[in-house]
Amino acid sequence: MIFLSCEKNPSVSNCTTDLCGVCDNDPSNDCIRDCNGTPGGSSYEDCNGNCGGTDILDCAGNCISKDSNDNSYNGEFTNMDCNGDCNGSAIIDNCGICSGGNTGIQSNINFECGCYGKPQLAKDGEAQNAGFIILGTDNDYFVNNGCASDIYSYSYQGNDITTQCGLLTDLRISNEIHSAQNIIFYEKITSEYSVPYEFTYYQKNCTEDDLDITDACNLTIEDGYAGTIYINQFGEILYNTTLSNITNFKFTINQESCIERSSECDLSNQDFADSVCQGPLYDSDLDGISESNCECFKELDGSQTYPCCCGQTRDCNNLCGGTDQIDDCNVCGGDGTSCLGCDGIANSGLEFDCAGVCGGNEIDEDNDGICDFEDNCIGTAEECQESVSSPCDLPINSGYDGTLYLDPDNGSSVWYNTNFNITGFQWNLVGGTASSSSGGDAQTAGFVVSTGGNTIIGFSFTGSNIPAGCGVLTNLNTTGNITSFENFAITNLQLQAQNIEYYNP
Repeated sequence: MIFLSCEKNPSVSNCTTDLCGVCDNDPSNDCIRDCNGTPGGSSYEDCNGNCGGTDILDCAGNCISKDSNDNSYNGEFTNMDCNGDCNGSAIIDNCGICSGGNTGIQSNINFECGCYGKPQLAKDGEAQNAGFIILGTDNDYFVNNGCASDIYSYSYQGNDITTQCGLLTDLRISNEIHSAQNIIFYEKITSEYSVPYEFTYYQKNCTEDDLDITDACNLTIEDGYAGTIYINQFGEILYNTTLSNITNFKFTINQESCIERSSECDLSNQDFADSVCQGPLYDSDLDGISESNCECFKELDGSQTYPCCCGQTRDCNNLCGGTDQIDDCNVCGGDGTSCLGCDGIANSGLEFDCAGVCGGNEIDEDNDGICDFEDNCIGTAEECQESVSSPCDLPINSGYDGTLYLDPDNGSSVWYNTNFNITGFQWNLVGGTASSSSGGDAQTAGFVVSTGGNTIIGFSFTGSNIPAGCGVLTNLNTTGNITSFENFAITNLQLQAQNIEYYNP
């Protein structure tokens, strides 16, 4: 029997509604308040300091707001991964799931269909209309035969949910859900990238009847959140949101949910005629305990997380039924080219020398671009009385950690040569001013560079750095006759200022 209110539940005495809206007398599950003062909320300040705000940092470190005309973000998102993380490592895996990086989903963990985690097509609702895939997974996914508390979704067709309230989907949950946490919906901002938004879970009061689909559009959306969901006693997910183009969603429920999954490998041929949690179980290892949807599976060993179905073996990526192999360079799934020598033979170890001869023995000890047999002065360009023709020619003199120089040919490119990673910089121009800055390794590293009169300042909002070495730091649009730089404040990874000098030929 499912009790729709705690007043009607004889097993709970003196029942009251706590801060989470849960009808019980257990103080251990009470909520704390977020920055909006909402019990159990998870609002945080956006990049402009607004609690629950929608302003975001783009991949250039700029805090940008939604365009009021089309609710889109106009910024630099070139280096954003599929999870919305700048310079992130999440990828669309072989299942079509955005995984790895900061998603909390292991890449290709659901690659094998029929046994371990092949997701289902969404059943009913707007998620089905958009062709979404629903996936339940957690650390006990195999043990529980697909029953999971973490729910994910994605569209392998790249479709969006554009209806802003109604029935999201049917999870076929067999028990009443009391709450859901970590509710994130993603809204499309470009054809390739989406931005996550927080939702809340609607908590019924102790005397309120259960909700149905007709109540979805009346769900209250709290300030600072982009929407609300509620799961009724039938496993139907109701939602109401301000988002216009939902690309996927995820949340965690308070119990393991046996979502219905088809035994068909073909996602286009699922009829949902199987029972909850994918039908009958087999005693795969003949130990007297039914535990698997495979008729048999290979025994676990110490290196495996899950067994494979019989007839399957693991490839070098530890994937059941996978086809990747170790190449000649000892790379799993590689094409055998990562370790080729200059002779085209794997692992030969041969490299081009400074004269361009494969396997040659000529050297360039001072890295001035000239073999030592042609230039027998070993040292800096200054020591050898040679001209400085590139940033890597700049000397780093004793007592200093790096050198800056204004390109003598065009007078705009700032050359650098340092023995430390640069996390920020500032200096003053002598003899002129700069009105703007662009390009160089500072822009590549995502630095924001500002110019004000004769002062140059550069830093990163994301904590990135410019690796030790040489190159063009930035390009200045200058006025006047700049003769040198002074008042250096250039920091390393420990945010300590290093000793820098300006090169004087």
